[in-house]
Amino acid sequence: MKEYNIGEKIKELRLSLEISQNDLAKQICEPQDLEKIEKGDEYPTLPQLHTLAKRLGIPITYFFETNWNQNVDYVNSVKTLMRNYVRDREYKALYEIVKREEEMPIFEGPDNIQFFLWHKAICYYHINKDKDRAIELLYKALETTNREQTDLREEEIQILHSIAAIHYDNNELEKAHDIFMKALTSLEKMYKIKNRKVYLRILYGLTQVLLKLKKYDECLKFSNLGIGICISEDNLYLFGEFYYQAGNALFKMGEVTEGYEYLSKSTSIFNVQKNDKMEEIVKEETFKLLNTSSSS
Repeated sequence: MKEYNIGEKIKELRLSLEISQNDLAKQICEPQDLEKIEKGDEYPTLPQLHTLAKRLGIPITYFFETNWNQNVDYVNSVKTLMRNYVRDREYKALYEIVKREEEMPIFEGPDNIQFFLWHKAICYYHINKDKDRAIELLYKALETTNREQTDLREEEIQILHSIAAIHYDNNELEKAHDIFMKALTSLEKMYKIKNRKVYLRILYGLTQVLLKLKKYDECLKFSNLGIGICISEDNLYLFGEFYYQAGNALFKMGEVTEGYEYLSKSTSIFNVQKNDKMEEIVKEETFKLLNTSSSS
């Protein structure tokens, strides 16, 4: 592995992202072992390398490339790290990256400008609680690459998802519904969807809105569509959530037996995924729904 300078690449990327040895080494190896790896005195195991790559926001193949475009690689690494912070809801850490990197020449170009506007908006909403400014920035991000908002790309549809999610979070359900439907229609026009998780996220957001709007038939229809996609693609992403939404809708429609079956499947899926928080939420909701249906 020495000819690939793996240790040097780990150190270079770690320093560029301002991650300490202690933080990078957590649950992978001891900090002193990471120091030896970075010096080239030791080599990481393949499982360690996989985890290091994930934490640094890069594909594992990065370590084995002898010729690469450092600028492009750095941009992609920063973007991946930012998306990971969104996933983990580490909004303050995300904002620090936005402030530090957005004005750097390396991030010029409409796609990168759009990406940073999108994530700045996420920070404004979750840290500053400024809904209006966040939505303003999100639409500005869309206009950076698509002023007419026609023939949307997946990246632009993800920004629509963020807008719809903010409206949903503020109980502006009709607005959220219209934007989710626009996003879904745009996705379904595509010849091929690169990131299927985007499609599933849009579907799930739509089911949440429909349930609150008491459009239970539609909620059930889109929940079952999500379940079908998860099964056909052997994909557990949002699988339990779709069963949960469908079960809720069925209970509201008076279909108690079938609704209970869906919620039981949801509980089982979360149990397999070791998602204790969601498993407990579904159990509590099932108990409430059963009590409500028995007393009515």
